Parts: sequence; structure tokens; C-alpha cells
Amino acid sequence: MPRGRWHLKFKTPEQELEEFLRDAPSCLRDMFRVDSMSLQEQKEWRSSFNFWRMSCSWKFQHGFEKLLKRIPERWREYCRRSREVALLGVPRGRPGRRQTPLSKLAEMRELSEQGWNEQRIANRFGLTPEAVRKRLAAARRRLGLKSNS
Repeated sequence: MPRGRWHLKFKTPEQELEEFLRDAPSCLRDMFRVDSMSLQEQKEWRSSFNFWRMSCSWKFQHGFEKLLKRIPERWREYCRRSREVALLGVPRGRPGRRQTPLSKLAEMRELSEQGWNEQRIANRFGLTPEAVRKRLAAARRRLGLKSNS
């Protein structure tokens, strides 16, 4: 064993990542180059046949993500973009309670105007009288009508 100091050269995580990507086939490099593709391009790429055929390269993905985790800002960006791509086709839900369809609301108003009481309307729609009262009141406010009570 030689005496003296050992000079070990350490690579930065960025250098290791670039080296890892440089050694990979171009088709795999494109699959994980999140920063160079727009969201639409990523969606098209991931939905294409090539992505699914190459997705068996989980070892490559595991190695890529392992190196990327050592670079916090790039890892956060990768996770954010991956999440955006995954949710790209999913419709957004609206917060709050589910709204009563307008046809049901119109029918409730019509029955109320015909003289039905809230209990009878509630039984017809499977609601509580309180829920019917609140929905009719909200509909009246939206339409600018005066309440019957």
C-alpha cells in the first residue's frame, strides 16, 4: 500500500446525474428530462406506446430518482411536474357540498308554488324539510324573489 495521502475525487450530485443521463439511451433520457418538456409534451409522451414499452426500465427510473433526491430543488421540481402530468386529464372537483341539479330545484320551486309544504317536498326528494327550506331560500335569493313565509 502506498504511503501518503489518498486523493479521492468526489463528484457533485449534479455531475453524477449528468453522467448517469449521458450514459443512458436517448429514449430513456427523454423520458426523464422533466425540465426540458412542457406539460403537454410530457402528457403526449407518457400516453404514447413508447413510454409504456420502456416503462419496464424501472431500474433506470430508480437510479435516476435516487440521484435526483440528492439535489433537493431538482427533486421538488421533478415531483411537482410529475404530479401535474399525472393529474393533467383528471377533472377538478368543486369544493363544498354537491349542488342539487337545476331540474330538481326547479321542480321543488314548482311544487312549493303549487302549495306543497316542505315536509311533503322533502319526502318526494328524499331530503329533510330543513334541506328543502334552505335550498328553496337560496334559489329565491339567487333569483331575487321574495320568500313565501
